[in-house]
Amino acid sequence: MLAKLYDCVRRVTPYQTRAFLKQQVWFNPFLQTLIGSTAYSAGYYQDIERLECDSTKDVADWLLANLHPASVLDVGCGPGHFMQAFVERGVKVMGVDYSRAAEDAVRSKNLRFAYVDLRSSKPLPQGDFDLVFCTEVAEHLEARYARAFVAHLTGFRVPIYLTAADKDPEYGAGLYHFNEQPNEYWINLMRQHDFALDVTLTGAVREAFRNSPTLFLRKAMIFRPTTS
Repeated sequence: MLAKLYDCVRRVTPYQTRAFLKQQVWFNPFLQTLIGSTAYSAGYYQDIERLECDSTKDVADWLLANLHPASVLDVGCGPGHFMQAFVERGVKVMGVDYSRAAEDAVRSKNLRFAYVDLRSSKPLPQGDFDLVFCTEVAEHLEARYARAFVAHLTGFRVPIYLTAADKDPEYGAGLYHFNEQPNEYWINLMRQHDFALDVTLTGAVREAFRNSPTLFLRKAMIFRPTTS
């Protein structure tokens, strides 16, 4: 019931009002206290799919051409729109998330899903994955969970495709963004887990998507393990 009420409020609230509220430092903590994970609602994920659906196929094509994964773990998979693009190209994929609305969306696409709270030290589902894929998840976790989050990503010792929102002085923090950081922040944490930024591939993927309407794709990072 709370999720449906929140979706109704989102639909009737003008964009300018929502943008103003998100710029207030008190708003995200207040909303989290008030409704918890309900903010990640069906309506929220429908908006994400609408805004990003044109990019998913291009991202999947680029990763297949350059990293050749046969199996992908999508960490913080949301509604599974990137997962679907991988599956359509013959790649095995599993998604993990902690939103029940995300689970509903992924299962409606007949895709594999596991409920995971990335703030926990509980290991992610194990599998023979060739690539860990994670877009716009890192900033949704408070800073105190950043190290655990990176430990989850690096545990498979395979390449990692990561995007993470940084601070935007014009628009302020995004909805439920608690830890917006520059790329160097994540690069340093990855280094502590023996992962290094693949400068060549990172430059190549950013060049490929430098004109993408999906803004976060312009700042993608690709990491590789430095030890086996």
